[in-house]
Formats: sequence, structure tokens, C-alpha cells
Amino acid sequence: MKLYAASSIFTIEMEITNLKRTPMEYMYMAHVNFRPVDNGRLVYSAHVTPETVKVRRSIPSHVKPGPGFVEYIEELAQHPEKHHVLKPGMPFDPEVVFFIDYLADAQGWAHTMQFHPDGTADYIRHKPAQLDKGVRWICRTPDQDAIGLVLPSTAEPEGYSAEKKKGNVKQLAGGDTYRCEFECGVLTEAETRKMEQTIAKING
Repeated sequence: MKLYAASSIFTIEMEITNLKRTPMEYMYMAHVNFRPVDNGRLVYSAHVTPETVKVRRSIPSHVKPGPGFVEYIEELAQHPEKHHVLKPGMPFDPEVVFFIDYLADAQGWAHTMQFHPDGTADYIRHKPAQLDKGVRWICRTPDQDAIGLVLPSTAEPEGYSAEKKKGNVKQLAGGDTYRCEFECGVLTEAETRKMEQTIAKING
């Protein structure tokens, strides 16, 4: 991780080397969490359709949904844009997960922001060429209040067997090295406005 003077954005880099002579399977998820803000607005470099912003319909065994949760998931499956403004009382309980097909800019970066009502924004950017699965996790309960704006990943979070079946478990040859990087932090009002324009340009 690198911190820079006079900057509220920091860089996280990871490098994994397979010290064996035979291939090694791997999956990786960068679980970067922010605090959701009431009436915060999510803006990110992806086309928003049911095919490109997919809500997870499967419910893990440890998740105990309350009344109306399944119906809410079905609504988001048809209209994923309905989660873009974090209105108080939205049923992100126990959790809602999205799988997002990100678009990158000319330098290879994909961008995600949570606008705060004061005009600043939480921010994260990653490179889909390195981390090709964009996962969003939202949990707003009496005990947990967190949002992974995007969890840049090499696989979705359904477990080894499911990801293996989907072809998402990657291999690193003996002696090879895998590298990835991403950046996160907070943007000023001016930086937020500029980034919104950048994202709009990427989305076309």
C-alpha cells in the first residue's frame, strides 16, 4: 500500500508468485468497505441493464432473509438502477450482492463512486484486465452498515465449486507471478464533478 502527501487517494498493490513447479489455482477478492451514506448516490463505469448489473438471486445458507427480501431481490433483478440511491429503509438486510460488468477508460481503469450529499465522494478504481469480476456488496442492518462499492475480484463469491464450474478459478503456472493494483479513498467536490464526467464519457 502507498500513501501520498496531500492526497486522499491511496494505492494498494498485490503480487503473488507460485513457488511450485506445477500450476496453482487461485481466487482473489479485494474486500474494500465504505460506510453507506443515507441518500448517497452510486455512479460507476458500467452500462446498467439486468444483463450487466446482475443481482445475486441465490441465498447462501448463512443468510436468513426477512419478509419481503426475496421480492426485493426480484425487483432489483429487473431494475438494478433502483439501488443507485441509498434511501433510508431500503431492505439491504441481511445483504444484497451484485455482479457488475465494468467498462474501463483508455488507461484501463474502471471507476466507482458513492456521492455524499455534501458533494464529495467515496471512490475506488480498478483494472478489469487484472480483476475482471466486479462485485458489489451492500449490508445495512442494526449490527452492520457497510458497502463494498466494488470488490475487485478474479471470481464471484459463490465458493470454489460454483466458481470452478463457471470457469472463474484461475491458474498460475509454476514460477509465474500474478499482480494487481487498485486505488481508493475520498474525492473533493471538484474531483467528484470531474470524475462524474469521466464516468459519463466511458459509459457513452
